[in-house]
Amino acid sequence: MKKTNKFVRHVISAVVAQGFSLLQSLFMTFVVAKILSNSVFSWWQWFLYLAGLTHYIHIGVGEGILLKTGGTAYKKLDYDRFGGVFWKYASLQAIACVGIIGFSVIRYAGSADGICIVLAALFMVASNLSYFLSQLLIATNRTSDYSKAVVINKTIMLIASLCLLLGGYRNYIWFAVMYCVGQYCELLLCCRECKEVVWCRKKRQQSYYLREMLDDAKAGIVLSVSTLLANLVSNIGRACVKVINGLLDFGALSMANSLCSFFLMFIRQVGVVLFPFLRNADYDKRKRLFVLSNQAICLITLGILCFYYPVRFLLEQWLPSYRESFAYLVYIMPVVVLDSQMSVLNTPYLNAMRKEKRLLLINLTAFLVTLVVTLISIGIFNSMELVALSITVGMVVKSLIGTISISKSYEVQMGQITRTICFELALLVVFVLTARNNTIWSWLVYLGSYVGYCCFNRKDILSVAKFKRMM
Repeated sequence: MKKTNKFVRHVISAVVAQGFSLLQSLFMTFVVAKILSNSVFSWWQWFLYLAGLTHYIHIGVGEGILLKTGGTAYKKLDYDRFGGVFWKYASLQAIACVGIIGFSVIRYAGSADGICIVLAALFMVASNLSYFLSQLLIATNRTSDYSKAVVINKTIMLIASLCLLLGGYRNYIWFAVMYCVGQYCELLLCCRECKEVVWCRKKRQQSYYLREMLDDAKAGIVLSVSTLLANLVSNIGRACVKVINGLLDFGALSMANSLCSFFLMFIRQVGVVLFPFLRNADYDKRKRLFVLSNQAICLITLGILCFYYPVRFLLEQWLPSYRESFAYLVYIMPVVVLDSQMSVLNTPYLNAMRKEKRLLLINLTAFLVTLVVTLISIGIFNSMELVALSITVGMVVKSLIGTISISKSYEVQMGQITRTICFELALLVVFVLTARNNTIWSWLVYLGSYVGYCCFNRKDILSVAKFKRMM
């Protein structure tokens, strides 16, 4: 019971932190987007895209720490070892930042692209160092402590953005600067939570800390590259659109992608908290939890799609200049269902099984499929709808391979998993076909299909109630 309460407490703290992230993102998307012009807001989206990519310059050190120390008590850590690695890692990030800024100055010479790259490089240092410490906190079951830093970060950004709008500032650069300030505040709070590590007096040779950092990177590089590929599955299309079609089309597709991300914010946090739990669970408990949670995720996420129709109607009234983005959203929304399975179940399970290479292969396959479909969509058909659909196609490939792979590893009855997959894909097809019209009849058709799915699988509805007994 104590472990159950602790797990639930960590989930709640993670969800609260994501609630603040959601609030800040909603403000930036629905309030700032309404006030700024489409072109200015597209530059803001481009900065966020670049800032997200710089996260992967951490070369797997954070993932290595999570994999090697997951489930360990914080007080049992070797503070000297992790403190030395932290400062070596900080030096590496500083060097990378200087290199990126130098490249930007030489290549782009003060253009808008160059400014975005410089700001993204400055953001990278705080973001990756925060990530290092966050992985340490998550690995030692201190998710709630890390969540506090996230809440402060998002609160600062929210207040700063409101002040900028009230002050009449309409340049994306100011918002990007405050985005960086919020991240550096998060870093300071993470340092406070890990003060025993960060400020530990170094007792060993510098070469020792360098070897340990490389050892962490070696343990996590496969997972890091895998995570990068997973990110590119949903983002490679936007990069191709920016290069080929220009900034405004990129902004339209990014708006649709942002709307989809809102639905995923809370769901993904369950997977973050689930990993340390899986490391300490036995084989039978993992197997039963996988079957139950797979059914529950399908039930919940397919139900979320019912809200698409009224939400799109309201958004079209509030942001009429982004109607094109809402049309693309139809093809991206199935990602809510598919990515939830990967984030909450497949990725934590494969990590707990130490199957990082298998996860890398799955993400690589999905990335290549998405890239091929994207290039065909732009190069041959010049269709933004197909570009948006390519994201869902890649996620279908990733989710199917991941689910089947884990099912075989735990010897789950394939008939049961196959039935769940078939119902899921059938409802997603119904959703895409009906949501393109976005009428009351389209909503009723999908709603009726979902109710029929629930009635046919009424026994699975009880699976949600069984979660607590599984912990």
